[in-house]
Amino acid sequence: MPDAPLLCLAIAFAAALTMGRLIRYVHLPNVTAYLVAGLLIGPVFQLIPGEQVKSLSILSDVALGFIAYSIGAEFKLTYLKEIGVKPLVITCFEKTTEWERLEISLRKLEIPREHFMQRWAQ
Repeated sequence: MPDAPLLCLAIAFAAALTMGRLIRYVHLPNVTAYLVAGLLIGPVFQLIPGEQVKSLSILSDVALGFIAYSIGAEFKLTYLKEIGVKPLVITCFEKTTEWERLEISLRKLEIPREHFMQRWAQ
């Protein structure tokens, strides 16, 4: 596992570029490739240690900004007009019932709320 921040950054860029090229064959957006690459080099294969990820947090924030921008660039106003209000209704439903679904899941799994809230605060 590399300790140099620039080496970690190079690994991240190489993984993103590689996944971006591979994901074209499946006809998925580049954003999906970047997320999959991040999962693979981070939690799955642990190529980049957690300490390095924390030290590069400003770059993570910038990268998330670029990802959000690229997601927004893929939306077409004509497509949104075609599909109507369904996505808005689904989004409102998801947001209004999110906490209740979390509570039900925690109770079914018998996880104390305090344990979840401690992990959330970290």
